[in-house]
Amino acid sequence: MNAKKPNVVYTAVFGNYDHLPAVNPKWDCDFICFTDNAACVSDGWQLVMVELNGEPPAQANRRYKMLPHVYLKQYKRSL
Repeated sequence: MNAKKPNVVYTAVFGNYDHLPAVNPKWDCDFICFTDNAACVSDGWQLVMVELNGEPPAQANRRYKMLPHVYLKQYKRSL
């Protein structure tokens, strides 16, 4: 994944639990969503497909949300 901007807004959606809201195009940042759902609909989000390999969806969700310094280290700031 290549950083196009220094800032990123990120989320994680696993197990068909939630939907993605539309991004705010006025924000000068990348929008990234980690997901296991190939049918996830994105309006401005860059989807990063993740295979769970037996990991519970809730645990994968927490891992990506709590470790942005591991998965998004190419960004200066994350939200």
